[in-house]
Amino acid sequence: MPRKPSPDSQRAVATAFHIGADRLCRLLKRNPSVDYRDKTQVAAMLKRSATLSPETRRAVEAVLAGHSAPSEASSPPPSIEAAEQAAARLETKAGSIAEAEEMLAKLKASMATAERVSEQLRRDGNFEDARRWLVLHQALARQYPALHAQILKLRERHKELVSCRDAERLFVNFLRRMRDLAERMPAGLAGRVAPHDPDGAREQLEIWVREVFCKNMAQAPSVV
Repeated sequence: MPRKPSPDSQRAVATAFHIGADRLCRLLKRNPSVDYRDKTQVAAMLKRSATLSPETRRAVEAVLAGHSAPSEASSPPPSIEAAEQAAARLETKAGSIAEAEEMLAKLKASMATAERVSEQLRRDGNFEDARRWLVLHQALARQYPALHAQILKLRERHKELVSCRDAERLFVNFLRRMRDLAERMPAGLAGRVAPHDPDGAREQLEIWVREVFCKNMAQAPSVV
């Protein structure tokens, strides 16, 4: 029988496969013949699990195909302090359509960076910094509708009216982003909502997304 895994070693294996350390611990207890030091055995055990995130599934398939599971990002994330300062300098009032569209492009790029780094840090187990990047992403996202509204007002002022089809496209794209965020929410929050039972929390969050959020979103055409 394999030796009892130390918390640090178990956490490293869990991070490599993008799962919670508590969940890995429970799976190892149910499968005492699995040596947690052998990633191939761990991957085979995880493959038998009913629910795997896309990241975990890719890591499992990589190990079973003869490659090593990714555990760390290839490059360090940018400084959160620098990102917060850059976000504070972002202009939100434009005098022309071109300026507004340039501001919107910068805002979208900053949002994408914040979301990517937050997810990267969460996978690496750095939850405190991941939370700061998530807060930054949310703050930037709150500016998005206002900039969109500025563009519409500027176009109307300059007689560059938006067609109904373009307006619907903007609305649908915004709701689609909201839907994508909601669908990723259970996997990202389950461990923090209920560290003692992340699987149960994830199941309840997925039910809420499916039964409440998506049913309301379905009222918008071509979104859900």
